[in-house]
Amino acid sequence: MRWLKGNTPPHIDKVDIKADYSYLIYLTDSKGLFIIQQKHYPITKNTAFKFDEKLKHYTINTGNQPRLFFGPMNKFGHSINNVL
Repeated sequence: MRWLKGNTPPHIDKVDIKADYSYLIYLTDSKGLFIIQQKHYPITKNTAFKFDEKLKHYTINTGNQPRLFFGPMNKFGHSINNVL
């Protein structure tokens, strides 16, 4: 679990072991959007995303209000390293 402020740049999640999917769970509301595969999703608390680890994703228009989330992680709950 961690706090993040501001936008995240476009990136692809990378894992040391084959994971297939990335999991991300927002625990707080935030203005702005989570974008994956050119689809835009509002950042709302208790919203989870599961997506192929090879897909580029990012956030926009999030401002400076911190948001709390779990992830990105694999299906076993292990943290995934982000690669730009």
